[in-house]
Amino acid sequence: MVDASRERIPAPGLSVAIRLPDGETWTGVSGLASLEPVAPVTPDTVFAVASISKTFVTALILQLADEGLLSLDDPLSDFLPDFPRARRITLRHLLAHTSGVYNFFEHPRYVEEVFSDRTRHWRFEEILGFVAAPYCSPGACFHYSNTNFVLLGRVAEKVTGTPLHAQIRERFLDPLGLEHTLFQPDEATPRDAAHGHLALSGGFVDHTGPSLVIPHLSAVTVAWAAGAMASTPSDLSRWAHALYGGQLLSAELTAEMMAYRLDDEYGLGMRTRVFHGRRAVCHLGGIRGFENAMWYFPDTDVTIVISANRGIFMIDRTMRLLVRALFGS
Repeated sequence: MVDASRERIPAPGLSVAIRLPDGETWTGVSGLASLEPVAPVTPDTVFAVASISKTFVTALILQLADEGLLSLDDPLSDFLPDFPRARRITLRHLLAHTSGVYNFFEHPRYVEEVFSDRTRHWRFEEILGFVAAPYCSPGACFHYSNTNFVLLGRVAEKVTGTPLHAQIRERFLDPLGLEHTLFQPDEATPRDAAHGHLALSGGFVDHTGPSLVIPHLSAVTVAWAAGAMASTPSDLSRWAHALYGGQLLSAELTAEMMAYRLDDEYGLGMRTRVFHGRRAVCHLGGIRGFENAMWYFPDTDVTIVISANRGIFMIDRTMRLLVRALFGS
């Protein structure tokens, strides 16, 4: 099934992990992690997981709330007083994408400036330079915005006094044994990590930059808290089970995280979907040359994670095949 899915997409490489209620994890791989040099995908091949990084930042903010170090209803001005409308924007607005804050990925100059120099290392202040007029007043609309999580990342650093990547490692990666998960570029990307590819004229073009960072330094540092991490499906299946299964947060905040908001799908740093009549808590992640999906089914305590080194592909189709195989039609 994994081979057939990869060929149908098509993608150079595909990796899948399915975690069952007893903790047993099935992994399946197909194809190549890189075309030059030729290297196969293995269960330990690391992929850039893009916006799935947001689930780690969400967990960090909610843990800080559980510890009484902040409240979800604190105004952003308590931490970043110079940001426009910071007094009216709460941390809850940022987590739920209801802040109205402009998504810097949508700025007309974004693609040209980020991808013209793949070796550029973006700073927080430079990222905010892409932020334009808001979409709406805080709380008045839902609009997915990567800026929200860049702001949350800086809030976490202000509260803890330590770098974001260090907090994520100390609280989550090391305790859960996520040995193949890392925060780029602060932590070294393995040399055998998957390369990102774009489809062109019936073939694939390697989009990985000159450094080991995937897909490249500019894309990773501009995404930062919104999408800089890399991982494997196996690690992410363990992560989703811990986060959505209630191991990391209080019961109150776990329930609040998974409650619907304005668009009837997005909670706090996660989305709810229904597949074949089964509710799934999920997050997707796409960045130049990579696409990922992480789905947790709370009714059955099953997690499915898919990673491919081609962006963008028909991820829903692959997920439907796996769900049908697991649960029936």
